[in-house]
Amino acid sequence: ITGEMVLDQDEMESSISDSTRATLWSLVLVIGMFAVSFHNPWRPAMALFALALSVGWTLGYTTLAVGHLNLLTVTFATMLIGLGADFGIHFIYGYEEQRAQGLEPYQSMLTTMRHAGVENFTGAFTTAIAFWAICFTDFRGVAELGLIAGSGVLLSFLAMTTVLPALIFL
Repeated sequence: ITGEMVLDQDEMESSISDSTRATLWSLVLVIGMFAVSFHNPWRPAMALFALALSVGWTLGYTTLAVGHLNLLTVTFATMLIGLGADFGIHFIYGYEEQRAQGLEPYQSMLTTMRHAGVENFTGAFTTAIAFWAICFTDFRGVAELGLIAGSGVLLSFLAMTTVLPALIFL
């Protein structure tokens, strides 16, 4: 079998395979970095669970908003792991700093949300705007990547400010 459609299918399969491998490697490396820096596997595992959940939310959003992935947009998960992990890092470090100062868990969470939550929201929103600006390009694949990545960053922030605190309290 030959032709343009076969070539397109082969390229897409190769891209999906490579992107899946890159996503798994980024997860493994982020898990390793978390484990080394926190000296405790539980809170980093909670952050990574929230992060994986946000990648799933982003995939669902992509299905509704765009309807497909292409050779460029298939890489969104790897990008979100790198960008979304930052929110969990800031949040967990902020919470543990408040706990080390002697605050009770609930008060520590409130203080962390007031500080790290606002700072992370500002970072998430500005990053999302930067990605959404790509939507104004004429190249459809790049525009779709901007929409997916920008929305995915906000969904990652949402997961880190809703799911992660709930997991910490559990």
